[in-house]
Amino acid sequence: DVSVDGDKVVISPGTYEDIYVVCNKSIELCTGGKKKVALQNHNHPVITITGGRMKLDGININYTGREHGSVLCKGGWPQIRNCNINSTGAYGVQVEGGAKPYIFKNSITNRKGRGIVVSKACGLIDSNEVIADRAGVYISGPAPADLIPQARPASPAPAPAPAP
Repeated sequence: DVSVDGDKVVISPGTYEDIYVVCNKSIELCTGGKKKVALQNHNHPVITITGGRMKLDGININYTGREHGSVLCKGGWPQIRNCNINSTGAYGVQVEGGAKPYIFKNSITNRKGRGIVVSKACGLIDSNEVIADRAGVYISGPAPADLIPQARPASPAPAPAPAP
C-alpha cells in the first residue's frame, strides 16, 4: 500500500509464496530482467485489480487452490503482458465488474477450469496461448464485438487449377 500512481515495482528473482496483491492504482509490477519471478497463493487470487491502470509484465502467477484463480480484474484498465499464468482453480484470469483489461502475449494454463472468463466486462484479449480443461475463453453476459480480434489467415488460399 506504500506505492503511488506511476510507481514501477521491480520484483527480485525468486518464488514468493502466499502472495495476495489487491491493487487500485496505476503501477507497474515487473521482473528485473530474464530471471524467473513467481508469485503464488493457495487461498486467494494471487492478484486482484479493483481500479487504476496496473501493469503486469513478465511474471509467473500461480494459483494452486480450487475456488479462485490467478488474476481477478474487477475494475480499471489493467495491462497483463508476457506473463505465465497457471491455475488449478475456477479460472486463470477473470474479468468482471466493468474492468477493461488488455491481455496480450500471455501463456495461460488451467487444467481444472477455464483459461479466461469474461463476465459483463470488456477490454482486449489478443495473442495469448490458452490451455484449459473447460474452456479457453468463456464469455458470460454482454461483451463487445471487438473483445477478441478475429483471426485472419496469413495469405489467401490459391485459386484452384482449371480443369483440363
